[in-house]
Amino acid sequence: MRVLVLVLLWLPLISTAQPGAPSLSFVLVENARGRPMRGPIAEDGMMVELLNAQGKRPWMVQQLFTVSAAYPYGPEKPGDRVQWTMAGTPMQLGGRRYLRFELSDCYCVDQQVVVQRDGQVMRIRVPNDPRERQPLVEAVQRRSGDHVSPEVFRFRPGTFTFAELAAEPVFDALEGRLAKRLEQQREAQYNAEQRALASATKQAERNRRKAPPLVLVTPPSIPRPVHPAELHVVMVPGIDSLTVARVNADTVWLRITGRVMLDGGCASNRPLFGIELWTDSGWVERLPLQHAQMDCGMPWADWRDHEVMLPPLRWWTGANQPAATRELKPGMYRVVLMGANRERRWTDAFEVR
Repeated sequence: MRVLVLVLLWLPLISTAQPGAPSLSFVLVENARGRPMRGPIAEDGMMVELLNAQGKRPWMVQQLFTVSAAYPYGPEKPGDRVQWTMAGTPMQLGGRRYLRFELSDCYCVDQQVVVQRDGQVMRIRVPNDPRERQPLVEAVQRRSGDHVSPEVFRFRPGTFTFAELAAEPVFDALEGRLAKRLEQQREAQYNAEQRALASATKQAERNRRKAPPLVLVTPPSIPRPVHPAELHVVMVPGIDSLTVARVNADTVWLRITGRVMLDGGCASNRPLFGIELWTDSGWVERLPLQHAQMDCGMPWADWRDHEVMLPPLRWWTGANQPAATRELKPGMYRVVLMGANRERRWTDAFEVR
């Protein structure tokens, strides 16, 4: 099954989310001793089959939900059933490495998390009703304040509610240690930022106290008048580097450094991008780079070695092209992005099979 990247579906709803309240998250373990899930996590069913053939015991975590009647965007429609693969964020606790999966409020109903490994399936039903969700959020707040810390769930086949798994006392101590570890990481990051700020302040003060350098006097020259538009281009940064991190089927991960233009969607982290196809006559636009942005979210982002996953290219092309040109055939492609300085940057070529 293809991964559907539907960022707009995960907009926080004013009626269900409190400002500053932590979201719900969880880690999965194999036994009552809190052993992390073994084996690689797979991105889709095709990767599961490939890793199984290599004897690596993969597992996969997906979120299933129905688009609610309140969803105002597209191309998905209220009532559509959506399946989204969850990647997880690594967490190190001593010598053990866990994966933390985070849930958000969204324009959806009938939410459930499905975990699969070795033919076994575990379903976790997630509450949409704020009256059911609030006690779970309060439990997280008692443990870690206004920061997200995960519940710990043991993987086993069956259907469970998020609330009943969170209420199991066997993992209370492990949940506390994970929350403490996250607090230590935040504190270490804050201290590092403060040290960097103090160092930069001291350097600025040393530079200020230095005697001004000798300046050779040269005859004055009359500069060419600079148009305001030219001045804007010079001052605004753009994309410093753009590489393809990896490709899986028609899903592409990019690694970006610099200031890149976003699509402007609410809570969206997706850059504006176009798709180009290599032909006998050179590169041609397969899906043009759009210049229009929505006005709900940020217009650009500053990234450093940031990895971002684009929507599956076949699905994205089908959703944004007329019916006669929707099909994205196998071939060599490249992606084009736009920096905040309005300059375009292209990736290296990659193959879509």
